Amino acid sequence: MSNIFDSDIIIKIEKWLEKYERVIVFDCCNSFGEEVLCDKTLALVKEKGMEDRILIVKISSSEELERLFDIYNMYEFSSRFMLITRKSQYPSIFNYLYQGLLMEEEFIQILLH
Repeated sequence: MSNIFDSDIIIKIEKWLEKYERVIVFDCCNSFGEEVLCDKTLALVKEKGMEDRILIVKISSSEELERLFDIYNMYEFSSRFMLITRKSQYPSIFNYLYQGLLMEEEFIQILLH
């Protein structure tokens, strides 16, 4: 079990937040759907020339993802750091997407604004 104050992951997030207006982390550990959605979001960020403002992070390591979950609560008050996951204990805009209330394109647009 990782320490909530594991300095390397905290430093990584702090550097991301210093450099970018928004950091969007996708949980791609167990689902192909999130990886495809992450790739589509990244493509739109590039298409709109927003790479210098928005960082898209794809996490495929369960260990790193758990470390991010541990410290997510430190940043969740901010719309600058978003953790996109299907794990039910973490509220997410994914719920709207998977319940059919949002289309994929709408979901991506919301993430970028």
